[in-house]
Amino acid sequence: MKARLTALCFCIVCLLIHALAADPAEAEIKLFQEIFAKAEKGVAESQYELAMAFDTGQLGVTKDEYAAARWYRKAAEQNHARAQTNLGFMYEQG
Repeated sequence: MKARLTALCFCIVCLLIHALAADPAEAEIKLFQEIFAKAEKGVAESQYELAMAFDTGQLGVTKDEYAAARWYRKAAEQNHARAQTNLGFMYEQG
């Protein structure tokens, strides 16, 4: 009886861990898609956020400095100060 209860508790914990791990990934994908859609429409803040995702490897994307620089540049051209700063740092670092 005790072994069955232990096994049941173990299964419940495993299911909870799996459920909790799946939700953040789905949320990140959805957030990335929303930011990307706005960035494509020319929203400077979204372009900056997308650049940050590529620059740091967040929101489930692989770190990509070329993509980050591209999106920083698009936001910087709209006078987004943080994008201008980060693009300047990227140029400085090569």
